[in-house]
Amino acid sequence: FCREVQGVAPKATGTPRGLYEFIDILQHGYIKAAVWAFLVIAVMVYVDLRTPLATALTLMPIVIGTIWMVGGMVLLGLQFNPANILTLPLMVGIGVAYGIYVVRRYREDGEATFYGKSTGRAVMLSALTAVIAFASLLIGAHRGIRSLGLVMSLGVIGCLLASLALLPALLEIARRRGWKV
Repeated sequence: FCREVQGVAPKATGTPRGLYEFIDILQHGYIKAAVWAFLVIAVMVYVDLRTPLATALTLMPIVIGTIWMVGGMVLLGLQFNPANILTLPLMVGIGVAYGIYVVRRYREDGEATFYGKSTGRAVMLSALTAVIAFASLLIGAHRGIRSLGLVMSLGVIGCLLASLALLPALLEIARRRGWKV
């Protein structure tokens, strides 16, 4: 609507135009926050783990989980909006924890199997707790809150699957090739 009005009257102002600008600034701000959070966390993980491979593997659940989240949004016909855009910086905080737990346990045991161990159960329980919490937003009356709950649930499930299915497989490949994690 605002773009069409500006096509006819480029200097038009008012509440719709102000809200449009505010939402645009908000969405760009959350994207920047997610990028900065990812970069700062990447540096902190590198300082802690001290190898590029361990850092990359630790951050992999965030990247893959976010890609799967966006893919799920496309499949469900969802778009980012002012309510659910804040999932991007939240995903960084949630996803990095799962990667840290798995890589740290791998460094302790030298094995890439986590399902029967406390690490796999802890990551699973942590993720399911977060999914249940965010999924509870699905019963809300506000469409924005519902979309936030759905998008966060998709993202947490994506990070969980990446950290307990894909990450152990990559750690096993690294172990077999003799790469130091």
